[in-house]
Amino acid sequence: MDASELAILLRMTRGRYTGTLSSSGAMLRSRRWSLPPITFNSRFEISHDGLAVSSFAWQAQGIRGGGSFALRPLLIPEAYASFQVSGDLPTLARVFAVRDLHTGTVQIDAQAIYRRGKFYAQGRAKARQVTVLSPLLIPGPLEARTDYTFENSQLNLTNLTLSAWGGAAQGTLQANLAVSPASFHLSAQLHQLRLEDALRAVPPARLLTNSIHP
Repeated sequence: MDASELAILLRMTRGRYTGTLSSSGAMLRSRRWSLPPITFNSRFEISHDGLAVSSFAWQAQGIRGGGSFALRPLLIPEAYASFQVSGDLPTLARVFAVRDLHTGTVQIDAQAIYRRGKFYAQGRAKARQVTVLSPLLIPGPLEARTDYTFENSQLNLTNLTLSAWGGAAQGTLQANLAVSPASFHLSAQLHQLRLEDALRAVPPARLLTNSIHP
């Protein structure tokens, strides 16, 4: 992480340190991805109970988020976090080198707990007006939303809804990420799907629909 124009204010009151931390040009990088410059500001408190960040807000080009978290350095460490992230998919696609996402927005809300060596998270995710540029799929607006939980390398999506081609698929998805390769189980029902539009979205199937409707 690199940061420019970093500012920190700190004061001590009744055995507790309170302060603010902000930056107008932080850079987060890894070997595989790099975020645009980030502007952030936060409020925090440090005491014998641990670290509590009551407010953390950040934004970068096309992405923004906020939340809070707490770390308790007990005999058995614990951590709690709540955050929200929203942004446009093309920006995230460039960050993580995903080529096929052309348009769309995403919003994620989450609460997470780390306790006794285990991690648990739950929340909601929503994507809107998603179009995909791929030789295997004709671009079209897709929308999706789901509730999710993650525990013990198990990802569960419930109330999963995918809207496309005049209809919707609703159901659940379970993913076991503890095995290699990961295993998935999808249970879904289709409602009011226009079959001809769906077939036309997949190039190999277009030959079939063209032969049916010359």
